[in-house]
Amino acid sequence: MPQLNFAWWIFYFILIWLSLLITFIILLNTNLNENPTNTSTNTSTQNNSPWSWN
Repeated sequence: MPQLNFAWWIFYFILIWLSLLITFIILLNTNLNENPTNTSTNTSTQNNSPWSWN
């Protein structure tokens, strides 16, 4: 019986780590999707720079 408990512990341990990895991958993907919006804001600031020269 202890071997079965150990196997279940490993099984749940792997499930928890897989769920954490999936959540981190989803968060990283959302951050990568937010980065183009940040670059667009940077281009808008670059568009504002000629106004400052004027």
